[in-house]
Amino acid sequence: MKSSEAEVRYAGMHSQCGRVYEEARRVLVDGATHPTRAYPPFPIQVVSASGSHKQCKDGHDILDWVSMHGANLLGYSHPSIVQAVRDQVGRMTHGASAHELEVRMAQQVLKLFPSGEKVRFTGTGTEANMLALRLARLYTGRRRLLKFQGHFHGWSDAVEVGMGLPWEAASNGVHPALHADTIVCRIGDVAALEAALSKRDVACVLIEGGGAHMGQVPVEPEFVRTLRKLCTDTGTVLIFDEVVTGFRWSPGGWQRVIGVRPDMTTLAKIAMGGLPGGIVLGKADIMDGLSRQRVSGPSISHSGTFNGNPLSLAAGLAVLKIAETGEPQRQADEITDKVKRRMHAALQERGVSGAVYGESSIFHVYIGECAQDPTEYRIRPPATDQQILGSGMNNDALNALRRNLIYNGVDCWVRLGITNAAHTEADVDRMTEAFAKAVDTVIEDGLMTLRKG
Repeated sequence: MKSSEAEVRYAGMHSQCGRVYEEARRVLVDGATHPTRAYPPFPIQVVSASGSHKQCKDGHDILDWVSMHGANLLGYSHPSIVQAVRDQVGRMTHGASAHELEVRMAQQVLKLFPSGEKVRFTGTGTEANMLALRLARLYTGRRRLLKFQGHFHGWSDAVEVGMGLPWEAASNGVHPALHADTIVCRIGDVAALEAALSKRDVACVLIEGGGAHMGQVPVEPEFVRTLRKLCTDTGTVLIFDEVVTGFRWSPGGWQRVIGVRPDMTTLAKIAMGGLPGGIVLGKADIMDGLSRQRVSGPSISHSGTFNGNPLSLAAGLAVLKIAETGEPQRQADEITDKVKRRMHAALQERGVSGAVYGESSIFHVYIGECAQDPTEYRIRPPATDQQILGSGMNNDALNALRRNLIYNGVDCWVRLGITNAAHTEADVDRMTEAFAKAVDTVIEDGLMTLRKG
């Protein structure tokens, strides 16, 4: 079935979703509130979700492989989280005061992340990174920050640079002065890193746990160990952005897996049980820059009405008590390994230039010419980081794959898929079948490049 035919079929099956979308276009930019949810001919409108599935307004079951943008580790509407939030709603949604859940949550986070000594809650993951940067500048007395090509740290001005070619460019709407002190380096380039830090004017280095774009370009642990030493030697604060990898790569995040301790860590998503919120944790002498009771030295101002709100912390505590066991991570990793192997095989059987790869419970699809032999399953990408982050991917094919998966009842970004502990062997079968059909359609439409020879 060609894409045009599938689109007509999709529109007919989702007429109520289409009607809601027409209303949405009149009041919402692009008819949605996130760029990944705006796709042609129109997005599905979800009314409920449970486990690894969600139901749209037209009553159709959708297999979900987005997992709440990574915030979902246990599955949608997990009973423990639902009950914790219900109980808390009945007691207090917000008391405009301190509450014991703040203490219990901070204790649990520090138990799992021993690199930290004190905690501060924020409203989002983006805000957590903003606060970490400000604390690092206060602590070091330096202005500059260093980040890596393609590494995502939220949409604040200072870090919205280096997300694509040209690497020195920032997102539209960001004034050049607001990222003038941001240095962008390529992962693995130790010489450039040494040169930048040797001047001792960099306050902090910010690195995305797992690598750029949720591990699309993985980071070698040896490079991180070198980075740790360089930061220690130059008095530079090392910040791990574990908004995605925190509690997903392991109960103690990416840092536990690779055996490197940062000076500060930022968390969100899973940490709050899928509700809004973020966390900054770090060494006490850095975190005390927030204190209004400091005996000596300046402090910074940080407020936020919903910092550590009771609903989010109740949900967070519920999920972290289960995540602490390591069992949901094991289950999600096991399912991910199966689904990415079978999706990878579907590409290879059809002679498509590309691969499916990834670490932990996240997989990535790369479509394009490969720098390495992709015929064997690999955890690491078969292409170079410049191919992936630059223009090496066949974006038309990837976009078409996503649309055709939607047409077949599967919601997955394709560029990456995110597994949770509720996914089953039956879900793997359904995903693999839908992916194979999507690949066949995209080949038929002439959007796929087949391997030469």
